[in-house]
Amino acid sequence: MGRFISNFSLYSNRIPSEFILVILPGDDERNLKEIGSLPFWTTPPKNPKALNEIINYLLWKNVLPSLRSQKTVDQIDISKKNIIKYKTIQHSWDDLNDYLKSSISKINIVITPPKRWFTNSEENQLEINLYDKYLSTLSENPNVLKTCNLHAFIKDDYSETDYVDSVHLSRSGHKKWAKYIKSCLNY
Repeated sequence: MGRFISNFSLYSNRIPSEFILVILPGDDERNLKEIGSLPFWTTPPKNPKALNEIINYLLWKNVLPSLRSQKTVDQIDISKKNIIKYKTIQHSWDDLNDYLKSSISKINIVITPPKRWFTNSEENQLEINLYDKYLSTLSENPNVLKTCNLHAFIKDDYSETDYVDSVHLSRSGHKKWAKYIKSCLNY
């Protein structure tokens, strides 16, 4: 999103005076996903469809099982994985900050909390604090107008009906979030 915002003039002749960037915690880990959870193709296939079907089948039949069989993880691997995870997340936020510095528009940034922040707020307090730290760093960027962690605004008004699953909002949840985004950004 940072690249998109900083290069918006490549996509449109109309340049907005402001953007509202809404970030869901966990999206900054997208490049850490396992191969089994990724699509085979990120662009339309260039080869005939039959060839793509054969390649997909061979990957599914031969490559993915061998990758899945290597999932034996000991405690040392878990700690290494967490170190890599947090370094990668930090790198994503640093990149976002750099891209936003080159934007010709101003940016408002909102963190929209996942359900776990409400249902297990004590367990997730470190993560909540980490995102507050990211927002604090971004607030020093001259192109960032306002930052907001919606968790602070919604925690006393949270309802189970705000979500349809662990991440996606219900219709009433969307209305509530919109109300709090408007309030948080003083619109």
